[in-house]
Amino acid sequence: MFYRDTWCEIDLDALRENIALLQNSSQKELFAVVKANGYGMGDSQIISLAETCGVKTFCVASLDEAISLRKQGITSDILVLGTSRLENLFMALKYNIILTIPSVKLAEGVIKYNIKGLRFHIKIDSGMHRLGVQTKEEVLQILHLLSETSKIEGIFSHYANSDEEDQIVSNRQFQYFKSIVENIPFEFKWVHMSNSDASLNYKETFTNAVRCGIALFGISSVKSNLSRVVSLYTRIVHIQHLPKGSPVSYSGKYITKDDEWIATLPIGYADGFLRCNQSGKVYLDNEYGIIAGKICMDQMMISVNKYYPEGTIVELFGAHIPIQEVSSRCNTIPHEVLTSLSNRVVRVYLKNKETVEIVNGLIDNNL
Repeated sequence: MFYRDTWCEIDLDALRENIALLQNSSQKELFAVVKANGYGMGDSQIISLAETCGVKTFCVASLDEAISLRKQGITSDILVLGTSRLENLFMALKYNIILTIPSVKLAEGVIKYNIKGLRFHIKIDSGMHRLGVQTKEEVLQILHLLSETSKIEGIFSHYANSDEEDQIVSNRQFQYFKSIVENIPFEFKWVHMSNSDASLNYKETFTNAVRCGIALFGISSVKSNLSRVVSLYTRIVHIQHLPKGSPVSYSGKYITKDDEWIATLPIGYADGFLRCNQSGKVYLDNEYGIIAGKICMDQMMISVNKYYPEGTIVELFGAHIPIQEVSSRCNTIPHEVLTSLSNRVVRVYLKNKETVEIVNGLIDNNL
């Protein structure tokens, strides 16, 4: 249930189609990345569907996110892609969570805790320079330090430029990663490097898994047949006919050029629809309106060509306004648009175009 007319819809059928496409395209094991609460779309809901599609491993950013999933009843493998503090190793073991080892120093710290049974993936820095070791010798040192007490299940890296068509940087990174891994006398269960764009855009047979996050939701920088999953909607709650020369919103920078219909929508920057969207388009009833004036914390105004009754649905992104258009307005990427949506925006889950679940983050307290 929700009491404010602003919500986003998550099409679970489209999500299922995207998972199948990514699995078929890569012909590798799919690790679903559900960090940041499944890019803001509900991690447990995404996982529940992905598991029915054969996904067995899920990736998050932090130990907190991993423990949260365990407390929600998720039993599949969970890999933490970021760093974890040594004093929290016992929690990782307790909840059977796989951690990343990005340095020899961290491995040296692990053995001092004398904990047996921890599971790890080693991170290689192949050129992004965010996390990871850079040499074969460091990997061998980590294996020497941890092989007796821990389970080293995987090794991985991350592309920095996987959205580029020429793939020059990706080729360089891949060859760097491959040259290290293939010269290590150890059989890793999982070898993975591709993110969403690379899983669609960069083909190689050396790795056996891909990590996909944003592509689950039909979003990619490369050409694909992915389906749109998320749409953002609100409704008109007030409308008035203003004469020419009327200022609208804070600072009055928007001034009606003629007599205009100005409608108010219950969504603002505190909902994650940011002020950089000023002057952008919205869609309603076969026409486009224009965001009029500065976006407020909780509301914003649009200029439309005619009277629309209160309750009229307005699309902010979806079938008629791609999320890429919204991210372009704000000089950012769709990832940020999705993860910016706050818990004030209700999530509505659809199957066969019918609502199957509604999550109100303010009342249900699980967004």
